[in-house]
Amino acid sequence: MAGIGAMDQTSQPAKQFQWIGPYTAWMFGLGRDHDFFAQPRTQSGLVTGVLEMEGEGVAPSSGATDLPLTVPPLWRGLPKPRFVPFIAGTATQGPWVVDVSSAQLDDWASQMTGVPLKAMTYGLPLAANLMAEAPLSTPVIEQASGRAEGQPIIVLGVIDDGIGFAHRAFDGPDGQSRIDAAWVQGVPPVDNGSVPFGREIGRAEIARLRGEYGSDEDAIYRFVGLSHGAGYDPGSLLSGLAHGTHVLSTAAGSDRDPAVRIVTVDLPAATSWDTSGPGKDLYILSALHFIFERADQIAEANGLSHVPVVLNMSYGYSGGAHRGSGWIEAAMDELIEARRKTSPTALVLPAGNNFLDAMHAQVSLLPGQATDPLPWRILPDDRSSNFLEMWLPEGMSPQDLEVTLFGPAPQRQDPGAVLAQIASNAVTGCQVHPVAFDGQPVGQIGFDLMRGQQWRVFIAIAPTETLANRAPAGQWHVSFQDLRKTGDRKTLTLWIQRDIDYGTSTAGARQSYFDEFDNKRWTPAGFWNTNDDDAVATKRFGSLNGMASGRTALIAAASQAAPVKAADYSAAGYGDGSAPQVSLAAQVEPSAMLSGNRGAGSRSGASVSMTGTSAAAPMVARQLIKALQTKTAQEISAAEAGNYLDLLDVEPTSVPATRAGQGVLQD
Repeated sequence: MAGIGAMDQTSQPAKQFQWIGPYTAWMFGLGRDHDFFAQPRTQSGLVTGVLEMEGEGVAPSSGATDLPLTVPPLWRGLPKPRFVPFIAGTATQGPWVVDVSSAQLDDWASQMTGVPLKAMTYGLPLAANLMAEAPLSTPVIEQASGRAEGQPIIVLGVIDDGIGFAHRAFDGPDGQSRIDAAWVQGVPPVDNGSVPFGREIGRAEIARLRGEYGSDEDAIYRFVGLSHGAGYDPGSLLSGLAHGTHVLSTAAGSDRDPAVRIVTVDLPAATSWDTSGPGKDLYILSALHFIFERADQIAEANGLSHVPVVLNMSYGYSGGAHRGSGWIEAAMDELIEARRKTSPTALVLPAGNNFLDAMHAQVSLLPGQATDPLPWRILPDDRSSNFLEMWLPEGMSPQDLEVTLFGPAPQRQDPGAVLAQIASNAVTGCQVHPVAFDGQPVGQIGFDLMRGQQWRVFIAIAPTETLANRAPAGQWHVSFQDLRKTGDRKTLTLWIQRDIDYGTSTAGARQSYFDEFDNKRWTPAGFWNTNDDDAVATKRFGSLNGMASGRTALIAAASQAAPVKAADYSAAGYGDGSAPQVSLAAQVEPSAMLSGNRGAGSRSGASVSMTGTSAAAPMVARQLIKALQTKTAQEISAAEAGNYLDLLDVEPTSVPATRAGQGVLQD
């Protein structure tokens, strides 16, 4: 059927957008009352996003539209990137997120006349009090201290949150910090700052703060605004385990090598409230440009033509097409491949921790046939939206697929009332349909051709614990009708977006999951079931971090040492070996009883254990640094095609390649 069925719908018609995607349509549309990622309606915020240019990029100027645009400083090594981060508005002039609608965002994009725009995405708003007003100054990068003459320099770039830049674990043998530049994105700016939002802190500033506050690191972080956040942000350094501090300590090593120079980007703590992940694009892409630019300045300050860079970003999301076509994956590939033309550049990403979480499914489609309803369990007391992405295979468009969404029913196996039955006739852009329950709008079904490459069906369901348009908790169902008359069997891939509280976040998120009765979560002996059943749609394999699907990343899984096995939670690629796949594993779990890798706590002198593939990735980054310091230029060049995996000491094990790649990293 075309259009939207008359099953308990609101009177709102389907909406068409040329430039924005379904996440933006939800966040600035039906979901705006409860899904501004910890951006209260009383708090001013600026719109952020990423532009994708046609061909060689040309950054738009503020005069391209009536909307003021700020483009953060771009790495000079790629002066015209195809992917350009932007901030819409200024600290003194809107627009504020509370006043912007989806239609306005779409209209602003269409006004960019003269700009060769291919696509765009909007993301997490930037608090207006974080935006700098004055023109940017030029940072001063000093020569590395304590380094032996001729000793090769490696730059370690870490993008994370909760990075304790004053921590003594990051000092060299001379007591001076090895952090040459730290961009803290989520704190108020200073006069004559060097970054467009937040604050950059260099080695001299770290020394000055230590001189003023001594060993009181709490006072330093309070002064900067990092320990308590900026207004509404959760404080990432308030607990004993700070994710970014632990990750950086693992990657930087305990040997205090002065030739390992550190550049960090601490993402705004509010990004961890965005449990789904896609809202971080502006922040991550700006961070990559910053790290590459500072790395070039470090080389210049030390009399070198260039320096290798090892990047660690222990972030990810469970959605996405998982084919390297997402915004941030494509932008990372562009930057890293450009830098590899002059200097070795490595990127390490975690595999993800949702292998057992029933967040991925594959549905088989046959022409003229309907699928059985797939159960989707949405939990009570959930204060964040739930998102389900369904990616159409090649050769299918939304006109070929009818999507039916059922509300919860008392019986476990029986779908409830049909809330929506949609077959889209959209051929370009994005089309969204409202979904109502008991006359109240509680969700949205959208179709879009993401970046003009692959069709996506997107379902957003409102929180089950909210004052505005609360969705019912329970077992929802989604089913599909293949409307093709003829053709071969096709596979529809589905991913539920991550929806958990992270770090000190108190978003009240609760993870939804596919709740098929025949998906056996445990073995008869009571252990986790780590195998897939061909007769069940829900899959463990294929759960890989959606951000880790580009061409240039090493993907780190987690393993257990005794007995040797993949960590139960460690996500994996597909069992048929199709890309993307895990590159290697690191031993994060000492045994079944001892969990986690030991690293620095949030304050100097403390150590804590952290589990997960986020702890595995910096272990790989550390070994990469050592390899780049000791291997010959010929060996490094030859290993580039494999993202430098061949430089590492990896021992094959009995762990299947789908879970551990080429093997387990050796100390």
